[in-house]
Amino acid sequence: SMGTIAARKARTILHQTQEILAMETLAACQAIDLQEEFIHLGKGTLLAYNHIRKYVDFIEEDTVMYPYIHKVLELIKDESILKVVEEAVELEAI
Repeated sequence: SMGTIAARKARTILHQTQEILAMETLAACQAIDLQEEFIHLGKGTLLAYNHIRKYVDFIEEDTVMYPYIHKVLELIKDESILKVVEEAVELEAI
């Protein structure tokens, strides 16, 4: 049925979106570390950055990125980044 096909496609889209978020998040952490001057991060951003860096160190040399991306993906899927930020930052309902 079309419902089953749509559900499978939605699951694929969710997984691919999470993978993209993992790559972008890792790239953002790398960019923060590459800043020569101190940059001020927002409270939630700093908490997310510190949480990710507990599990994934700064990458200094060319290497296979999959293990690092996969670790950040795990942090996204288990919602631990979200939990760390939500515990410290009061979010307003939209």
